[in-house]
Amino acid sequence: MNLKSVPWWTKELTLMKKRTNALRRNQRTTNNNDLRERRKNQYHDEKTQYQVAIKRKKSNPGKNFATSPQQRTHGTPSTNSPRTKQREANHCQLYKNQTDH
Repeated sequence: MNLKSVPWWTKELTLMKKRTNALRRNQRTTNNNDLRERRKNQYHDEKTQYQVAIKRKKSNPGKNFATSPQQRTHGTPSTNSPRTKQREANHCQLYKNQTDH
């Protein structure tokens, strides 16, 4: 199960995020300047890899997205809802009134 509510998010990204945040906390709490600098570089390298992985998943979602229009439900209104039927009826009535004049 994905922790994020976007279809391209993966468990791999969750693990990368946890690792990146752990490295960030680790380098921020280090008092030794030499060790802190090494941990800072390690954190920035990991953060860059994490950001690249996110960009790749966003631009190439692969099998996580629905491929056919019948499978896609996000962002498309349901035609079976009472609200949609009422909206369509109102639109038809408006169109009919405009053409009668």
